[in-house]
Amino acid sequence: MRKLVFLLLLVGAVLSGCSWEPTARQQLEKSQEENAKAVIEAIGGPPKLDYFQEAMTQKRWYEYWNKPSVPAYTYIFVGNYCIGYFVTEGKPASTQSYIYPEQMMQKFNFSGNYSYQIVDAPDLDGTYGKNNPGIHFFLPDGNPVEFAGANATYIYSGAPLNIDAPKLIVKKDK
Repeated sequence: MRKLVFLLLLVGAVLSGCSWEPTARQQLEKSQEENAKAVIEAIGGPPKLDYFQEAMTQKRWYEYWNKPSVPAYTYIFVGNYCIGYFVTEGKPASTQSYIYPEQMMQKFNFSGNYSYQIVDAPDLDGTYGKNNPGIHFFLPDGNPVEFAGANATYIYSGAPLNIDAPKLIVKKDK
């Protein structure tokens, strides 16, 4: 019976003049595949890497900052102007990074039926919402500093940079 149905469908398609035309997307994908094969044939495949430069840079980066108290020089820019630099204890941290996830699963009871939904989690201080984009860091004396705002950027380094900028200090009252 299945063979008969298939045969009737096939005969109907042939008699009706139906033809299968690839879609534009299928044509694009075929062209991309053919071009990729042509490139590999023309220049060869990618080389076998013996040294993983970017991975090694990341590894060295983490090793450098993986110490309890590394001095850093944090240069503060507003627009194109460097207003000064701080000597900081450790690298600055983004005000947009968090220790805990920003969302959590919460269980809801709807007339005896339980459902889980993803909801915003409170920050460590119990408040909700996004922090201003920027950075915060500590000075060697333990004072915290946060820097954020429109057109605010920064550079930090493990050594002083040759940038003409004053050293910023925290003024302490006597």
